[in-house]
Amino acid sequence: MSDDRIVVPDGMWRAFRGRYVSLPLTPETFEQQQLAALEAALRWLDGRLEEMCHSNTYRGRLSSHAAMVEVWREGIGEVRRMFIAPEPEVPEEIKDLQYEWLCNVQQACIDAINGRIQEAYRRGKESK
Repeated sequence: MSDDRIVVPDGMWRAFRGRYVSLPLTPETFEQQQLAALEAALRWLDGRLEEMCHSNTYRGRLSSHAAMVEVWREGIGEVRRMFIAPEPEVPEEIKDLQYEWLCNVQQACIDAINGRIQEAYRRGKESK
């Protein structure tokens, strides 16, 4: 099942595609080609992680175990944000129809309801 909120960062896609299209495509080399392209994408990610580790954002903040855990969580969050698509802008005309909270209803259900409201609005605009 695909999650529409997951995106491949542009740099990772360029690394993958650049390596994938540079190899000759034959049945014998197909698996090698895929592995080489995947390796290129993972090397791109490794480079980004290295950049993040050496950035000034986290320097001087590792004075205690609690501080290290906080920095680690921030870093994980930064990596996750690389792969999560931005939330779509909700048109002003339907903001009052969107649910923010419902008693005993999971957030995933609320998000699904709001997504359907947005889709209905989009379809209505297209049909005019």
